[in-house]
Amino acid sequence: MACTSCDALRSALVHSKTALAATTSELAALRVHTEQRLPDLGAYRLYVVHARSQVRALQAQLDAERALSDELRRELVTYKAASLAPIETRPRHDSLLSSVAALEATIASMASDHKP
Repeated sequence: MACTSCDALRSALVHSKTALAATTSELAALRVHTEQRLPDLGAYRLYVVHARSQVRALQAQLDAERALSDELRRELVTYKAASLAPIETRPRHDSLLSSVAALEATIASMASDHKP
């Protein structure tokens, strides 16, 4: 699961970087356009609204990626803590031992029932 999550995070990050680069490029083109001649204020306002919308979308995506990254970090810490803990202190150890003991008892009783 962690590998799939990491791949999703990488893919989302690449997408965000691409979108951010495109927005930056568009803003640079707008700056050149406005410096070369008098701006068309209607088009400029429309573009500013569009750029703000893109920035909000990118911010939301980056927040989602940050949340996923935090979740992956917590998952990794939990995994490391569980893998470093001695077997005796791991959760569900008692239930596992009792399940194995019950299975062994069942097998032993089946074996004793089928003795010739």
